[in-house]
Amino acid sequence: MLKRSQKLTNIPFFRNVFTLMTGTALAQAIPVVLSPVLTRVYSPETFGGLALFMSISIIMAIPATGRYEQSIILPEEDGDALNIVVLCISLAATFCIFLWLFFYGFSGPIATIVSLKNLNTYLRLLPISIFLLAAYQSTYYWFNRVKSYRIITFNKVTLSLAVVTTQLALYKVSDVGLVIGYVFGQFIGVIYAVYQMLAFLLKHPGLVDINLKRIKQQAQRHIKFPKFLLLGHMMNAVSGNMPIMLFQSLYGPAFSGFYSLTFRVIALPMALLGNAISDVFREAASKQYIAKGECSQLFLKTFKYLLLIAVIPFAVFLIASPYLFTLFFGQAWVQSGVYARLLSPMLFCQFITIPLCSMFIIAEKQELDLVWQIVRFFLSISSIWVGYTIFQSDESSVLLFSIAFCVLYLVSGVMSYSFSCSNRNTLDAG
Repeated sequence: MLKRSQKLTNIPFFRNVFTLMTGTALAQAIPVVLSPVLTRVYSPETFGGLALFMSISIIMAIPATGRYEQSIILPEEDGDALNIVVLCISLAATFCIFLWLFFYGFSGPIATIVSLKNLNTYLRLLPISIFLLAAYQSTYYWFNRVKSYRIITFNKVTLSLAVVTTQLALYKVSDVGLVIGYVFGQFIGVIYAVYQMLAFLLKHPGLVDINLKRIKQQAQRHIKFPKFLLLGHMMNAVSGNMPIMLFQSLYGPAFSGFYSLTFRVIALPMALLGNAISDVFREAASKQYIAKGECSQLFLKTFKYLLLIAVIPFAVFLIASPYLFTLFFGQAWVQSGVYARLLSPMLFCQFITIPLCSMFIIAEKQELDLVWQIVRFFLSISSIWVGYTIFQSDESSVLLFSIAFCVLYLVSGVMSYSFSCSNRNTLDAG
């Protein structure tokens, strides 16, 4: 068994997956291990505030870059990819400056519409968080392109440690300590990423040919990303974060806090693990697809590994979540365990399909991705709203949301597989 594991780690694909999985596990273990401490010093309402802040930040980071960061892996030359990185960061900086000016000028009217404790602090920090998230994602795709998986791994761990350490240090000082810790962790992650990029470029000075002409060329070359992915991915982000926002408005901040803890403890660790596999799959699949016109065998092999990883953990979540949440986080958080049980089927389907959905981009099926995202957006809202209006129950809203997304994720998996072998017949015919 040991020899077989050693052989697997000698294969570049699996070695890269293992590197990212190790970093992902360490990065997620830090907040998960310390969550029992955080849940005893911060209330569910405070967790709800953090969840809402993060949701808005994630959604707004999408238009900040126009989704150009996802095209960083595509150019044949690293110099062109570097110009896309600069394009993304420039767009994000411009976007966030205008957003800050908007919040500064309209904070009063916003306060009359949104009734939220510490709103002014959130509005001041939000543009900063959005810019840091956009910059982090842009550098992340660059390191994915150049296969600097150890840098990605170390950055994840550093960011996670900075977030939790700051949150614990501020619990007696400020009731927005969770949000401040989150933003500070983003700042540390971006500083480290920029430092590593500069170190890389010093070793490869020939790549440093950044100019407005090349930036415009790359922006035009990859115009499909903002044209087709921007709206779809915004809808994806809104629908993915819709439970937080709707729970906040329909049931109150405590219930969004319960929901957010479920994702903090279960969904995020599994998603980060899936993202590690997705990062390596995307890089390998894109090259194989360009060279051969298909990558179906790699797709099926990756799917089998995802399935094997997911079965046992999600079976445990389905059976024992309420008991486990009460044991580790206290009686006040038992509702999070109930949510975890209801969401387990959806999270299972998400884990085995989403890491493979980069086939939409690799096969340049952005138009279909947009259609799928629109359907996902409306189902997300309607499922929660039906639970609230008809059944008048937060648990019904969570269950209907889970069922709707199970179907959507399975459909996306089937579509992704069809894309992985879509060019085979064309090549054979040629």
